[in-house]
Amino acid sequence: YSCLVTDRNRRTLQQNVKQVEQNLYETRQRYQNGMVEELDVDRQRLTLQNLQNQLSKVTRETRIARRLLKFQMGYPINDTLVLNESLQTQLPSTKEQKQVPKDFKPEQRLRYQELAVRERLAVLDKKRYQAAYLPKLDAFATHLQLAQRDNFNFLEGSEPWFPSTYAGLSLSVPIFSGFQKSARVQKAKIDLKKIQNQQDALQQQIRLQVSRSRRTYNNALERARKQQQNLDLARKIYDQSKVKYEEGVGSSLELTTAQNQLFEAQTAYINAVQDYLVAEIDLKKALGDY
Repeated sequence: YSCLVTDRNRRTLQQNVKQVEQNLYETRQRYQNGMVEELDVDRQRLTLQNLQNQLSKVTRETRIARRLLKFQMGYPINDTLVLNESLQTQLPSTKEQKQVPKDFKPEQRLRYQELAVRERLAVLDKKRYQAAYLPKLDAFATHLQLAQRDNFNFLEGSEPWFPSTYAGLSLSVPIFSGFQKSARVQKAKIDLKKIQNQQDALQQQIRLQVSRSRRTYNNALERARKQQQNLDLARKIYDQSKVKYEEGVGSSLELTTAQNQLFEAQTAYINAVQDYLVAEIDLKKALGDY
């Protein structure tokens, strides 16, 4: 999005520079014919120089943003990278106000799922220490066959073998362990309660974050739409002022003012669209989309 915004800024400034260059050319022709004052030419020159300075700055920012994107992607810095999208395709003109989905659950967030795993492990840990209080019953059995011979003739089947088998049970009942088991059980219970408290706090935090992100998104969307209306209005005022100036019924000051208002509206609109895109990302993060 940073690349798209800076690129849109650069292209807008390029168009503005061409437009002001045309206005400056026409104003110079009028000045040579004695129709306007030299002050009118100077105003257009000043506007052009300011735009050229802005264009140089934004061009550098565009290159830096593109290199930063390559670095974050692990893409070779010196290779060409073409963006398939433009800021125009990301405009919110056809998007509606967003509401929190009815099926949204904080459990969808990875952080909450991580705490759920930790909770299950803590439960198992508590059960492990509690099981230490239970009696322990072990069963065992052993079977032996002995030759008991003086000669090494174990492979001869005719000689007898003497079997020996025994089996039994072993029961151990815990009586006293110096409160060590009790301390472990209590600590496991405390650890489990901490995780459950973290889950409750995270759940409230997620719901608050979603609500705040949704509100920010809707406000950014509405602001972008209003800035688009302001841009259309500023462009209309500029076109009318230019027509009046060309017909000799408008002043150069009026034209310059309309130009500056148009440039300001363009900048405000692009910034509003950028804020909208950032708000959309934040909302998707809050909802656990990615």
